[in-house]
Amino acid sequence: MNKVNPAILVFFVVVAMFVFFLLAKPAMNDDGFYYEGFAEGLAKGKLDFKSFYGFQGLSFFAVPLFWLTGSHNSIIIASIIFSLLSIPLAYLVGRDYYQNKRAGLYFLALFLLTPYPYVTMMRGFQEAALLFFILLIIYGSLNKKLWTPVAWAVGGIVKPFALVLFPLFAKNFLTSDVRKLSWVFGALLIGALYLGASYYQTGH
Repeated sequence: MNKVNPAILVFFVVVAMFVFFLLAKPAMNDDGFYYEGFAEGLAKGKLDFKSFYGFQGLSFFAVPLFWLTGSHNSIIIASIIFSLLSIPLAYLVGRDYYQNKRAGLYFLALFLLTPYPYVTMMRGFQEAALLFFILLIIYGSLNKKLWTPVAWAVGGIVKPFALVLFPLFAKNFLTSDVRKLSWVFGALLIGALYLGASYYQTGH
């Protein structure tokens, strides 16, 4: 395994998964209709939390895809993109956490063996995007990236379960660095705007 170039291997895994997703047959179900409905309404200029309750973070990413394709599966397409982006990210998380390229490949293998995101993704759910942002949060926290708070904020509005990682990396927010604090304030602003708009329209 040491002779394998990780970048080439990850590239071919992404291509293989892309083909796999192309062959799949999406079937929108349950909450997927709400996520798609919110995205299509937003694409037409209507922010409608009252009709489509819940956390709609993924729907914001689906809007440009709906503009480009006109597909009523734009929320699923967005999830597919996030799932593909999660593949190199999973490798990087494993590599950086264990400081070992082989560990990165093992972690990538574990990621590929979790069917739940794929199954729910094809129903229009947000778990694939949630997993992407969890991996992004971990990667950013491990490498002390300035933008990590924004990943927290966006992941939180996709699904607030992303915030369960906060106790593990809370110390990263204890800083007097103005640059870091500006990213933290930006993240808080994203959350406040989202929750404020939702509360204004729904009252809860």
